[in-house]
Amino acid sequence: MFAASNSYLGSFIGEFLGELFLNLFFVVSAAVLTRSGAAPRGLLLASLAAGLLGGVAMLRNVLPMVQAVAALNNAVLPAWMLVLGGVLVRHRAAASTRGPLAPTPCA
Repeated sequence: MFAASNSYLGSFIGEFLGELFLNLFFVVSAAVLTRSGAAPRGLLLASLAAGLLGGVAMLRNVLPMVQAVAALNNAVLPAWMLVLGGVLVRHRAAASTRGPLAPTPCA
């Protein structure tokens, strides 16, 4: 019973939701950076590609035919995390040198 529950809840549900939210984070954070003008539009396109690749790869436990995509995602995922992390660090460093934000008037 434990092995079946662990396999179902851990592998199928847990990994699936974890990878879904990770890929959504990639796309949303790149969209916010692009919209704010802090990053080039190419970052959003690359993030969409990484998110789509991860979205297909997260089906590897359900569909065995996506194993090749999952293998490619295993190489792309760490590289994309480093790229996006570098962009976020650079954005944070640039924001901290600009000083505090001016208060916004209430409408």
